Amino acid sequence: MDWGPGTRLSCPGPLSFPGYSADTRDMDIAAASMTLAQTKVADQVGTAMLSKGLKAAEDQGAELVKMMGSPAPLASGTGQQVDLLA
Repeated sequence: MDWGPGTRLSCPGPLSFPGYSADTRDMDIAAASMTLAQTKVADQVGTAMLSKGLKAAEDQGAELVKMMGSPAPLASGTGQQVDLLA
């Protein structure tokens, strides 16, 4: 069988993607290939965006831990008097 452009393949079950005809259960190989390639690119973009978000969260967490280890700056004279009646 020649697997060139426009080759059609009979498919036994229900499918739902571009290039598939539910009436004849025929699948256009080129359309199926394009759909799979687009899905792969979409998955790669999603993974890259998730990676960037994870890196940003890690950086923010590291900065928070760093800030928690240092005391907050106080104005001079703060903490030298105690109100015993409060």
